[in-house]
Amino acid sequence: MSLRRALGVLFPVILLTCPSLAQAQSAKPVLDTRIVYTSGGVAKVGHVSKSKPEDTETNKIMASMIFYAYVMNKLDADARKVLINQVQVAVSQVATETGLQRPNILKDNILLKPLASATPKEVVITLSELSGQGFSLEVKPEALENTYLTAGVLNLYQDLIQQLPESGLRLLVLAMGAMNKFYRDGADPSDPANISKAPAYALNLAVDIITKVSAPRSKTK
Repeated sequence: MSLRRALGVLFPVILLTCPSLAQAQSAKPVLDTRIVYTSGGVAKVGHVSKSKPEDTETNKIMASMIFYAYVMNKLDADARKVLINQVQVAVSQVATETGLQRPNILKDNILLKPLASATPKEVVITLSELSGQGFSLEVKPEALENTYLTAGVLNLYQDLIQQLPESGLRLLVLAMGAMNKFYRDGADPSDPANISKAPAYALNLAVDIITKVSAPRSKTK
């Protein structure tokens, strides 16, 4: 995980769902993520990177955080509370007193039970970099039921929890916790502006914490 690359999130994160608008702003796709829901509620997550290898991990984390904000914007108040609680449970399972763990956050999760009888579906999430302006996220299909939206957040996090190196996992779990703090401190998920502000806040705070912890301490005489 390159902290230099992670620091790139310090400029605004922009979410767009309109391909033509993204193209007009010189959007360059850097990551395609597919969540394929099969019969019985089983989901498979796959990524195709279109950027430099050293940027792939950060792009995956960034896409997951923007997608979380996008989903929170779509849900009603009750559904948001449930999702935030489930994400916070995941944070506590990963960041434990004995160190970072790689738990199965999907096991017996209440948000995944409706998938057992849901129609098989494929969700495509494309992260693009906008020239000098941040990032865009396109989600297809645009009209998705809450079942797929909330399950998508957890499936993305589960995939990253299992696949990221320890440095990336640390950034991810700090950002997940920071995102929940953003909402619990009073930010309104239904405000379109917070689709960009929430992940920007979360990633910036996570990077700031890592940078401070990693900084060499001055020697005392």
